[in-house]
Amino acid sequence: MHLQIYPLDYSFVLDGIKLHIFQISRGTVSEVPSHSHGACNYELHYISSGSGTAEIANRNYKVETNTLYMTGPFIEHSQIPSEDSPLVEYCINLQAEKADGWDKSSLSNLFFSNPAWFGQDRQNLLSLLLQIFREFEEKRLGYMDQISALLAQCMIAVVRNYEKELQPKYCIHNSEKQKA
Repeated sequence: MHLQIYPLDYSFVLDGIKLHIFQISRGTVSEVPSHSHGACNYELHYISSGSGTAEIANRNYKVETNTLYMTGPFIEHSQIPSEDSPLVEYCINLQAEKADGWDKSSLSNLFFSNPAWFGQDRQNLLSLLLQIFREFEEKRLGYMDQISALLAQCMIAVVRNYEKELQPKYCIHNSEKQKA
């Protein structure tokens, strides 16, 4: 699968989080060197197949089918696919900041208190991502409105994965980040 990249300009407020989605992509990815993103910038990674390694904030993690991870502002991260099992990744690039009237609700509090998160998706995110790309490909009546609704559902699903009872493999809380 070749890399498909769709630039977007979609902003919305979700439970106290002002989000701006500026790009989504999917496809087979090669090695991604260590890098980070600036203030308010986040990168969502969902691995639909393959295996490899991700280094996030100087920690190595095995990446495999159904791996989900989010990297936030100034979190160094890289990704190396296995030679025998290339990574197919869905990626959403976004900006996020506290919206006016932000009140530390559970969803926004979970999002902002975890600038990096790594684990297995337990919210069936792939079905939403597949629908988004189908909408882009088919461009049927109302497709941008449908994509907007699906992106909001994606963000809710991502943050629901952060819930403690789901036992994430890794997350950095803001208090840990400030110590580093």
